[in-house]
Amino acid sequence: MKAIERQFEFEELFFSRTTLSGVIQSGNSVFRKISAFDWSDLINKPHSLIRHPDMPRGVFFLFWETLKSGKPIGAYVKNRAKTGEYYWVYALAFPLEKGYLSVRLKPSSQIFNEVKRVYKDLLTQEKEKKLNPKDSMLFILDQVSKLGFNTYEDFMTTCLVAELTSRNQKLMISENPLMEKMGTLASAATRVNELSSKVNTIFGQYTKVPLNMEILAAHLGSDGASLSVVANRYEKMATEIKNKISEFITLNSQVMGGVNVSQFQVASSILQQEMIHYFEKESDVGPVDLELEMSFLRNLYNSGLSKATSAVKTAESILGQFQSSCEELKQLSLGLEIVRLTGKIEASKINQRIPEVSHLLEELSNFKSSLSLKIDELDKLSNMMRDHAFEISTRLK
Repeated sequence: MKAIERQFEFEELFFSRTTLSGVIQSGNSVFRKISAFDWSDLINKPHSLIRHPDMPRGVFFLFWETLKSGKPIGAYVKNRAKTGEYYWVYALAFPLEKGYLSVRLKPSSQIFNEVKRVYKDLLTQEKEKKLNPKDSMLFILDQVSKLGFNTYEDFMTTCLVAELTSRNQKLMISENPLMEKMGTLASAATRVNELSSKVNTIFGQYTKVPLNMEILAAHLGSDGASLSVVANRYEKMATEIKNKISEFITLNSQVMGGVNVSQFQVASSILQQEMIHYFEKESDVGPVDLELEMSFLRNLYNSGLSKATSAVKTAESILGQFQSSCEELKQLSLGLEIVRLTGKIEASKINQRIPEVSHLLEELSNFKSSLSLKIDELDKLSNMMRDHAFEISTRLK
């Protein structure tokens, strides 16, 4: 018999609240409607009641391990209704004092299609290799890494943002300005990482130039003494720049981590706020205590907002150090140019007799030009990122 998908609308949001052991305590009317169970079937029953057999066990292992550690988590989940129909959700779950609360929306992003493929492969692996839940989870983390994400947290944040963006497009809703700013900030942090790596590559291409100049200077004897000094200064300054770039990469890694946390918290808060507005309009909540559940949702939203503000402020602080490093880089780059010009003057005295000197100076000039372009872009990006972080933290207040 062909499986039938249970349909629901993109604007429909639903939540459920459980005990620490996963026993359902409440939810909203959309949760009851989509699951097709009566309230009496749901309340005080394990949440696994709606688990679909097509779901890999590793997903739930990761889900519960993360929640038990006190952290929120997001994942794609295929559920089964009482009718036997299936329905997909992107589920965000948050730890509460004595349980968990999960908010769900209908997924529609491109990432969702890729995840369905991964789940299908994993389900096959679980059956054929008899994987236990932990090994199944490790398979998921490996696949996440192969998709280009450093951590599962990076992955779930990207998924959440993609689903909110896709949902807004489906409903023809303008993108939230905060989300737009966060997206720009995240893209800029990624670009800084790319530029920093390119600078390291540039160093790799030119590391032998000062050394070759030293060797040439040694062959020239007393005529090459001044050229040897230039080569030494150039190598020293280039090393200082390389060390500064390493510092830059470390700082940017911290910025990316802060931006990732901020993006998840901001996106979560937006979804939680929408859930509150949606729940406020519901009239048929059955035995659910509307005021009690509303208090859980509001407390979760306020807590998330506070965490988002803190995360953005941390990123903003790191970006201050980031800018200072960028200024130092610019000064070192300027010093590099002064040394190059000095070398050009000294080399002009022996240039006609030793044409190799001209070639080496040209390589150093290319090195300086390539470096300057990257440093200028890094400087612009760091300024823009700090402005965005300040604006975001101001709006979150």
